Amino acid sequence: MQLEYFHMIDRVVDLNVDAKTIVVEALVPKESTIFEGHFPGYPLMPGVLLIESMAQASGWLQLGVLKFERMPILAAVKEAKVRGSVFPGDLMTISGTGGTPDPTAYPAGSVLLCPVRDKSGNDLNLIAPIVLDYLATAQEPLNRAKANPAPVCDFDLDKRQTARNLPDGLPRCKPRKKNMIVGLWDGGKTFHCGVYHPTGFCMMRARIDGSEVNGFCTVCRYYMVDLIDPTKHGKLDNEYAKYYPQP
Repeated sequence: MQLEYFHMIDRVVDLNVDAKTIVVEALVPKESTIFEGHFPGYPLMPGVLLIESMAQASGWLQLGVLKFERMPILAAVKEAKVRGSVFPGDLMTISGTGGTPDPTAYPAGSVLLCPVRDKSGNDLNLIAPIVLDYLATAQEPLNRAKANPAPVCDFDLDKRQTARNLPDGLPRCKPRKKNMIVGLWDGGKTFHCGVYHPTGFCMMRARIDGSEVNGFCTVCRYYMVDLIDPTKHGKLDNEYAKYYPQP
């Protein structure tokens, strides 16, 4: 255990992904600058670091359950009580149970530990399944007219592209602007001729030119949230659900 670096867990003793249980060990160091202030003459493991140790143990369990596909982050502690003391040199054994939490327990703005799922329990990605399946079959961008050959490489003056090649069965007015559907779009005002984009309506497909700024598409926004503040993913998920192109 290296308290100064928040390296709390020393060893995973047992991990059972099917039963969703974990047991870890953490040896509290005999000396640390943290004990100089907590408390002078009576070194004691801070309660907040005990909670952090439990959170990291649960995090390793979540990583196993999620097959290392997503990073669990501690978003809130509803209730905690410290009923004993941990001193320098003590060996802590921490156990955890439970798997992927119910996403309905997390309000908008929380860090989601679960994927967003449809009513049947299937994972929903940014590209709606109905669109992804259609692209795999049609093998053409969403803005290219059906059954038309690939156009000659011409400069595309359209700031916002038009959806001409969409699958049947999409709900009406969701989204209202069909060029916001995430999929595969060919060309752009500035970047065209064999350059593909995830939507037909995004700042990244044309130069920032005063009033021509269209705003960022959903893919750009998710990527920026990943880099800046992942705790906002819940809010972004709720917003995207309003115009997610899926029946």
